[in-house]
Amino acid sequence: MNDFFKMFFKQPRPFNIDPSVFIFYVKGYGFPSGNAQNALFYAGLVINYLKNKTIALILGLNIIFWVSLSRIYLGVHFPTDILGGWLLGLFMIYIYFYFLPKIEYFIKKIKFIYVLFLSQILPMFFIFFKKEYVIFFIIGVMSINLGLCLSKMFKQFLPASKNFKEFIFRSILVFLGIVIFFPLLKIPFYMIRLVGIYLIGIWISFLFNVVWKKYFSKLNFLKK
Repeated sequence: MNDFFKMFFKQPRPFNIDPSVFIFYVKGYGFPSGNAQNALFYAGLVINYLKNKTIALILGLNIIFWVSLSRIYLGVHFPTDILGGWLLGLFMIYIYFYFLPKIEYFIKKIKFIYVLFLSQILPMFFIFFKKEYVIFFIIGVMSINLGLCLSKMFKQFLPASKNFKEFIFRSILVFLGIVIFFPLLKIPFYMIRLVGIYLIGIWISFLFNVVWKKYFSKLNFLKK
């Protein structure tokens, strides 16, 4: 999502305009800030899952503040980039806590064939952009949708994390899976990169659920 907006706005970074502010080089465009977006999103998760809300709030605000400030200090983002990242982070929190549960509920209630059809057809309406990053975005959406359909078909939807420890452990496993497939995105062959994106989407929305239920759901230390 962040890369989609970066390619859409194509806003240069501060060091592209004024080399004197250069400290650290980052590829690509600046708006919106992906780090600020992720900082706000993860801070929101920390605040939600930690039982001690005072500590959670302090920790969450510090994550947002220091990550965002560091991006400005390094000369890789304007304040407007940070603000844009925060807005995307808030949108991601809304999607995670309010929209995704409704999608899962909807998927569970309707016939599998209808869900599968809609999940693979609706994203194709974006194909008219004819840009590589848009095609990658479409493939990502289609793969995640397919994964959700498979989770419905094989009853692999996971319940919400019981505590913050379980949430962190799940997040680490999801990240490790992405790391495994990520090298495919660096290969110069277009079709292999598309396969890499598809595998990452399937991992996030289906394969991780299968792996978690089979190997990790009954670990005792996660229940404490």
